[in-house]
Amino acid sequence: ENSSALADALAAHPAVARVHALSRPDHPDRTLAASVLQGTCPLVAIEIGGPAERAEERALRVVSRLRLATHAASLGDVRTLVSLPSLTSHAAMTAEQRLALGLRAGLMRISAGIEDAADLVADFVEALDAAG
Repeated sequence: ENSSALADALAAHPAVARVHALSRPDHPDRTLAASVLQGTCPLVAIEIGGPAERAEERALRVVSRLRLATHAASLGDVRTLVSLPSLTSHAAMTAEQRLALGLRAGLMRISAGIEDAADLVADFVEALDAAG
């Protein structure tokens, strides 16, 4: 439920170019996921909008302003965790190699935890607003 609430709220935010979440009606694997999973997946990925050359910097500003979510390399916890693949799991690749895999600059992976959904949404919206 938290990942769905977060995905819906972030999809409406002007600083977010794209949301990848199995709960979203525009996700290409939504039907398959619904037949395999019980409920929805806690993972959400967002792409920060704006010029690609500044997207990673903007994503870092967003992460630095989060109060509930924690920046971490892992995505497994009961707390909401955020990972920037360009700086963690895919840091050894060039920007071109990441782009070839579909990992755009400014991509943020979010594993929604068990915090209150309204608090999570507010945390991300405030961080996106403050990051400019």
